[in-house]
Amino acid sequence: MDVELLVDARAITGEGPVWDERDDCLYWVDIMGSQVHRFDPASGEDTITETGKHTGAVIPRASGGFILATVNGFDILHADGRISHLLDVGAGEPDARMNDAKCDSNGRLFAGTMRYDFAKDGGALYRLDPDGSVRTVVEDVTVSNGTDWNLANDTMYYVDSLSPGIDAFDYDPKTGNISSRRKLVGIAGDLGAPDGLTVDAEGFIWVAIFGASRVQRYSPLGKLDGEIMLPASQITSMAFGGEDYRDLYITSATEGFEDADFEREPVGGALFRVRPGVSGRAPGLYGG
Repeated sequence: MDVELLVDARAITGEGPVWDERDDCLYWVDIMGSQVHRFDPASGEDTITETGKHTGAVIPRASGGFILATVNGFDILHADGRISHLLDVGAGEPDARMNDAKCDSNGRLFAGTMRYDFAKDGGALYRLDPDGSVRTVVEDVTVSNGTDWNLANDTMYYVDSLSPGIDAFDYDPKTGNISSRRKLVGIAGDLGAPDGLTVDAEGFIWVAIFGASRVQRYSPLGKLDGEIMLPASQITSMAFGGEDYRDLYITSATEGFEDADFEREPVGGALFRVRPGVSGRAPGLYGG
């Protein structure tokens, strides 16, 4: 499968790609670089908004602009480029930050945290409802990562990267409540760490494998269906986009890289695109 290099960003922690139909552009973040990127496929231009703080995710907002999951909670990135603080959550502790987020089809935002020192069980998964209320839905998380839902919208998939694999919860779309956590896919630690996650229009689960230069596709029953190899080792996340949602955009990172690492892996931290032969789904917007 052809892999297209789109943006040689050398991002420290490229993450959280999301397609925005309002301007037909892809938004993504460099968490440790404190940046929101906007990639325009029509022009090939990638523009950057400096957030001034570590930013774990950028999520389109139904009422305009974006919600940012940041080091100290949630901010709003307004359409005119202004950033205003919305509210604090547990990530406001000096040793923790947000890491990845996604909205369900009813406008609820699920965003997770992690400790900077990767302390075991030092993070949590939060749910920000459209009315602005926040509740903790999963405790004792180490590195909160990819989240998405099945086609029937009664199962939520979730990754805690240092509990290697993909978990599944029963999901109630009316309330946003989750229950009955179980392991759907086990991923051997010597392969790499599962990271970002997305579900395609056929109900199959795509997961980035950090440290293994690949993304993998699993069936809803947890069977490995295929994988895509990439020219960067620290693959972090992916999202479908484009006019037909048949483009798969893939982010990567360069955490801990030194000069020798860039010599070995010159496109580390880049944004890539492939056409895997299946389509994805439009993302949920915060607020409905």
